[in-house]
Amino acid sequence: MEYYNEDGTLHQTGGGGVSIDADGTQRALTAEELMEEINSPDVEYKDDGSVWVYFHNQSIDITDKFDDNNICFVKVTDGKETFYLTVKYKNGYTFSNDKYIEP
Repeated sequence: MEYYNEDGTLHQTGGGGVSIDADGTQRALTAEELMEEINSPDVEYKDDGSVWVYFHNQSIDITDKFDDNNICFVKVTDGKETFYLTVKYKNGYTFSNDKYIEP
């Protein structure tokens, strides 16, 4: 999938995924689960060293928000959904609808 955000930046994403159930069984993600993932926040590292969170029509520069442990906590909302992101600099991120997840 390709899309442009408001400042004209092209974003490309694709894939699929699996879920591992409590009993260890793997299954393909449903279309609903894939759409949920597509509509979730995304973190991008730019060539200039900046770090951005993208969520729907929002672009948030989080470059200066990392603590001494290279962790950043960011709350994003679109008026309907709220996500709490925990970002570890260049080492992934996670999010929840309920609270920040401790690294």
